[in-house]
Amino acid sequence: TTISIAIGVGLNVTVYSVLHRILFDAEIIADEPGSLVRIGPELSYPNYESLRDSGVVDNLAARQVATLVWRSANATTTVSSRVVSPNFFNFLGVQPLMGKGLSSEDDAVIAFEFWERHLGKTPSIIGQTLNLNGWPYVVVGVLPKGFYSMIGPMVSADIYVPISPRVSRALGDRTAPQFDQIGRRRDGMTQEQTLAALRVVARRMEAEFPDVNRGLDRSVTVSSVNG
Repeated sequence: TTISIAIGVGLNVTVYSVLHRILFDAEIIADEPGSLVRIGPELSYPNYESLRDSGVVDNLAARQVATLVWRSANATTTVSSRVVSPNFFNFLGVQPLMGKGLSSEDDAVIAFEFWERHLGKTPSIIGQTLNLNGWPYVVVGVLPKGFYSMIGPMVSADIYVPISPRVSRALGDRTAPQFDQIGRRRDGMTQEQTLAALRVVARRMEAEFPDVNRGLDRSVTVSSVNG
């Protein structure tokens, strides 16, 4: 029994170690990844805009996990997706392998693996249309192979589309928190200084919208994208 338990624990530690490396230690494809921080909690879109426009961090991007229904000529498939602010790829400093990043609400950027697995790596993919949730999206970019956005390659998205009423509800509702935020620390600012500055902004947002932002300054968090 003792031997069996020891072997089991050893296997669990080994599996955990491998999964941790896959999910968290893989290289992040972004400019200066060490300056990237996750900012919590989830915010409504109006609150995200207020925080972004405050200038307390060097640019701010929003994202939301989604599952979209892709209707092709042959099948209907659910695909792992990210709904992101239009500045997402410019913010990360990621240049698509082909095409460009997001700019309008009917744009879509696809993962290399999705392009390879489902679309035969056709070189003419840029400009083609995908039917996602009943809406036409134009493929404007294909991401580099292995791209993942601070999550891990095992759970990377197939498709990225911009935040819009097509895919996100209650965008004008300040009481509807639904977006994660990723920011860049300003030059010379530590994570602790960034948190303190964000709390000042959160208190201003509380004062402006007390009914919906009560306690926001106490709930703000800042953490490295590496965990």
